[in-house]
Amino acid sequence: MKDYAPTWRVTGLSRQADVDAAREIPGVRFFGGRLFVPDHARGIVAPLIAAGRWEPPKAPPKWKVNLAVFRESCVDMVTGYQWDGVDFITNGSRRFGGHLWWPGGAGKTLAACLWAACCSVPTVVVTKASARGQYANEIRRFTNVEPFVVRPSNEYRKKDQWGSPADYLGDPSVELPYIVIGWEALPAHWELLEKTLGRRPFNLVLDEIHKAKSYRRSKGIVQPDGSKKWVAAGNIVDIAARLAKLSHRRLGTTATPVKDRVRDLWAQLDLVEPWSWGSSKQFVMRYADARPGKYGGLDTTGSSNMEELAERTAMVAHRLQPSDLEGFLPAVRREFIRIPFELLAKPSANAASDLAEQRRLTNERHAAARIRLAASQKRPHIIEAIDARMTDNTKVVVFAGLHVDCDNLAVDVRKAFRGVQVWCAHGGNTTPSTRERVRVEYMEHPGPCILVGTGDAWGTGSNLQDTDVLILGTIPFTGGDLHQWERRVSRLGHKGRSVRIVFLIAEGTIDESIADNLRYDKLPAMEQIVGDTATASVGEGLVGLHDREAVAAKHLSKLRDILAAMETEEE
Repeated sequence: MKDYAPTWRVTGLSRQADVDAAREIPGVRFFGGRLFVPDHARGIVAPLIAAGRWEPPKAPPKWKVNLAVFRESCVDMVTGYQWDGVDFITNGSRRFGGHLWWPGGAGKTLAACLWAACCSVPTVVVTKASARGQYANEIRRFTNVEPFVVRPSNEYRKKDQWGSPADYLGDPSVELPYIVIGWEALPAHWELLEKTLGRRPFNLVLDEIHKAKSYRRSKGIVQPDGSKKWVAAGNIVDIAARLAKLSHRRLGTTATPVKDRVRDLWAQLDLVEPWSWGSSKQFVMRYADARPGKYGGLDTTGSSNMEELAERTAMVAHRLQPSDLEGFLPAVRREFIRIPFELLAKPSANAASDLAEQRRLTNERHAAARIRLAASQKRPHIIEAIDARMTDNTKVVVFAGLHVDCDNLAVDVRKAFRGVQVWCAHGGNTTPSTRERVRVEYMEHPGPCILVGTGDAWGTGSNLQDTDVLILGTIPFTGGDLHQWERRVSRLGHKGRSVRIVFLIAEGTIDESIADNLRYDKLPAMEQIVGDTATASVGEGLVGLHDREAVAAKHLSKLRDILAAMETEEE
């Protein structure tokens, strides 16, 4: 079995108890009389073994960035933490892969280009489908390379220079080629990628790697005799895992490795270092406090052994917090506006009837109907929030809820702000290429202007750093989405202005249940594993009227502790 991570080999084991104890750690394997221990698990396994001879892993060669392919102006843009991150993954951790867990807007794309330039082989970039064009533009901006973007067959034109990845890789004029493909397109193009890349080394950049957080890479097919045969699922995560095992070196980048639960981590870690983190079941049993579920299967919504997991991930992931980027990113000010129930607008007839129908059917779309109802009631307040912050050159982005909410809001915004450029773009009315054109137009506009969209379409992988105000007309369900949405506008390369992020919470609607779920369940997990205290602090702003006394008591207790410590020092 090929090792995708530095692995220690332990021989001369005489006690079965030592082997059994070590195999409890996900990623540790035993066969041929030897114990195979991933480098990131050595500190945990070593105390469990009474005797044995440890053979260190072979270190890969030293890597050095080939700056010849970079534009001179972009080399000057590279920050110290970007050099540190690339050095950590290529040289500091003795491995052929690693992760960048950096806040959104910290410059992960430039760092990925630096990492890829350490090895003179082609690079495959997997990113969000709607961000393919933007990622390709960033490669053109940083390097002298013309990337190849894998698109649906109906989008290719006769004037295109290359008709397929094979044509592109066969062009001798392309130095250090880049192939950019969307996560969603992996299953449709797997055979082409395998045929083109299967026999040559290549780098793999998994951008927004949390898109592959699912562990369901296989599916069971019931056989005639009643047994179940497990076969490859052929879905996004299955194809991503196959591509990772073909690649020479792997880099995963994300701002939100834990978007929702601790269990999200396994698939991402396994993509970069296959087989080095055990099976998904081993992982959740040890780190997600897995236990029998109420309706069968395993309940993996918990967490356990967090200090151990943090110790292991610290060896494979270069982490940055928003506090580490002071001076690089613009200042962010958050505002929380709670709209009393009695001041909400009358819901639209369509939204009200939709909710009534979903309540009658009691199906899974009931939550979507409640979001639509709240969105229709908040629409006048969103327009008020825009008007209160609009000046001669202000640029505003509004994230609405569902597609229909976005369209209706855009109609009202255009009526309220005549003469101001307004775009409305989301996955239901535009293609990824059209959204990229809208993004470029918005970025180049001097203001005032307004971009209305949805978090699903714009919340991940989009650079909207030339923005003054972001208004969240709807609240995301997970802390990871919240971090991603905020970081669309607070990014490296911002024009120096501070950014205001406005949360609109309608009391007495689904907004309150989403806010409660975030601050009590989702945000604490992000703080524990990723250390993202900046996003976790949003929880205090989301508190309702019934929680304000508790929050006040918490701050008063902290103040008393500080005063007591000061008195102790004086004594």
